Amino acid sequence: MEAPCEADFWTKSAVFPDEWQDDELHTLDPMSAGRLVFAVFLVLQVADGLITYGAVSIFGGAAEGNPLLQTWIQLAGAGPALFGAKLLACGCGALLYVHGVERTLALLTALYLVAAVGPWLHLLSA
Repeated sequence: MEAPCEADFWTKSAVFPDEWQDDELHTLDPMSAGRLVFAVFLVLQVADGLITYGAVSIFGGAAEGNPLLQTWIQLAGAGPALFGAKLLACGCGALLYVHGVERTLALLTALYLVAAVGPWLHLLSA
């Protein structure tokens, strides 16, 4: 019985079964653009929720620009209303991601950055 050459030693292992030694398991695919957009979308949703919660806690419900969300803040309180709104937004973003509507998700992410998180960051940096 021949000893395996050095190249075979590094590519095959006697410890793991052959089905575990698939080359696909050893390659790390870079993050896809759609997954990155979805991750940024989720981060922006969380950031907006936290910033809005802080602003509503300090300035009251008028700090929220969405009249529907203002109403829910008055009815249920800032925490539950914002949590529900962000949960719904993240769920809708997940549906867009799962169905492969990446351009729409990217457009909404950019819009959210410019129209929601950006103004808060500008206001808080002053």
